[in-house]
Amino acid sequence: MKKVILFILILASLVGCGKKQEEEKPIRPITYQKVHETTNVVKRGYAGTVKSEALSNLSFRVSGTMIRRNVDIGDKVKEGEILAAIDPIEYEIKYQQAIADLQKGKAVLADAKANFERNEILYLENSVSKAQYQSSLANYQSSVSTVDALTKQVEYSKVQLGYTKLVAPMDGTIGSIKTEVNQSVTPQSVVFTLNSAGDQYIEFNVSETIIPLLSIGEKVQIVVESLNNLKLEGEIRNIGTVGNSFGNTYPIKVTIKDPNQELRVGMTTNVYVDIELGGNTKESMIVVPIATVMKDSEGRPYVYVVTDIENGVGISKRKYIELGIASNLGMEVKSGLDVGDYLITMGMNRLQDGEKVKVSTKGGE
Repeated sequence: MKKVILFILILASLVGCGKKQEEEKPIRPITYQKVHETTNVVKRGYAGTVKSEALSNLSFRVSGTMIRRNVDIGDKVKEGEILAAIDPIEYEIKYQQAIADLQKGKAVLADAKANFERNEILYLENSVSKAQYQSSLANYQSSVSTVDALTKQVEYSKVQLGYTKLVAPMDGTIGSIKTEVNQSVTPQSVVFTLNSAGDQYIEFNVSETIIPLLSIGEKVQIVVESLNNLKLEGEIRNIGTVGNSFGNTYPIKVTIKDPNQELRVGMTTNVYVDIELGGNTKESMIVVPIATVMKDSEGRPYVYVVTDIENGVGISKRKYIELGIASNLGMEVKSGLDVGDYLITMGMNRLQDGEKVKVSTKGGE
């Protein structure tokens, strides 16, 4: 009998210890922000090219030695046909170096991100100083900027490599030849003149997600950097219905209002368009910081919100969302998140649905 009583006492003690340990489990700290609506109009820039159906001077966009000419005077050519080429070796080396630099930058970014996420949790738990947290954040943001710059450098180097081939910007007939093989050329050197008919226009490409947001007659701004940032006005005159063979993009043609006489076929321009991300029927939308959007094992995007806040403690809630378009404002949320929700902005990594969370005073409306 004494042994039975002793066993019961020991069992009760173990159960009590288990409950005590469960009660003492630390609550994860988080910060939040209240979800608001914002304007859905953002300005987007696209790289465009000056084209024309009139007489045009054709030039390479990069310097080098011309090693090949594929046409003669009087030859009829098709848009996209390669007319001539310069030695590409210098640009190939720069492109490969840019790729190598990007890979190194990505490795540095991965380390900076891991360090920042670790310090974020420690900071919220008051285990590291604010200075340490801000330092890791600054390092992470700097690494992100570096990778962005290196990515653009890869894209730029690839474009420069492509410019070693001179292609016909439109159908036409070779009117004259100004440069021969083995001669050095610059972007100012005229290689051919091309005869056709029509006016100058700008052509640029957009993704399939942007196509529904554009309309014929829409106003755009054109900037030509090579002409001292010359600014021109234009309007969309044609929206392509057949995608390009390279990538899932569609050509957009823009009529130039009062075209400048210094414009030349083949010049690169920047075209700026006001995009209504939510569509033409909405005046506002919900945008969240890109870092708050996560994906589950099936690739479905979601965010965490905090509910039932009382005495500085709340409950995390996972909300699956439908994403729109990313912009400089953040990530558009089409559905799944409501105005007034308390979006968790820090501490959501490794958070579980329905978990108790400690609402940090660093959060807010």
